[in-house]
Amino acid sequence: MKNYKTRLVSGILIEKGRVLLGFRINTKAFAEFWSLPVGHVKSGESDHVAIVREMAEELGITVLRATPVYQLTDEAESIFHQVYKIDEWITDANNNQPENREPELCRELKWHDLKALPNKITPITQCILDKI
Repeated sequence: MKNYKTRLVSGILIEKGRVLLGFRINTKAFAEFWSLPVGHVKSGESDHVAIVREMAEELGITVLRATPVYQLTDEAESIFHQVYKIDEWITDANNNQPENREPELCRELKWHDLKALPNKITPITQCILDKI
């Protein structure tokens, strides 16, 4: 694989026809927009290890099964983005629901109907969800 300056991973969590999105705040790009959970891959880390770590850090979930579904690249900006469908997860919560573990970057988490997505959604999230 080419060495990209930035490597990102996103997780798609779908439950009962709804997708989990977070409302971004205090971010360099697309603050005040809804987005899939996303994070940076650390140096020396595989994409799979990164998605498991990011989902634990951001949502408090333990990923049991994640399937890589899309790869997006921006050659001009040297960005590689691996998107995973989070097929199976568990949490410590009784209701097994993800929770917002980064309130300084995410004002809220919310399940959105795939057929009624919010207006202010990041372009990359829209691109990914259009493929579903």
